[in-house]
Amino acid sequence: LMGIEACEEDAAQQGDFGVELGNVPESITGQELLDFINGAVVAAVEHGVGNLGSAAPCRSCLIQKSPTFGRTASLRFRSAVGARVAEFLNGIACRGATLSISRAEVERSPGASDVAAL
Repeated sequence: LMGIEACEEDAAQQGDFGVELGNVPESITGQELLDFINGAVVAAVEHGVGNLGSAAPCRSCLIQKSPTFGRTASLRFRSAVGARVAEFLNGIACRGATLSISRAEVERSPGASDVAAL
């Protein structure tokens, strides 16, 4: 597990390929969501969507909660391909919720509640 600052430094060094998730279930942790998204992206790639290499495509997950948007997550990927494949997963079911997935904005919001990183 890395702190937010370490994640941001790592992102700056490797490039920041991110997506934002909405409608994140209350029952899922950052690590579980990271594992779920990695599995879904790898499965999509195995069906001919892209090429990711051998490392897990998603390297960090930051879950946040806001009164306006509910529970959201910021995911950072090792490559633009991984992030783009994740965008195609918009509407995927996760623990009874339908995730909304879109391209990430550059800045992160304060109020992180759960950070997971690979």
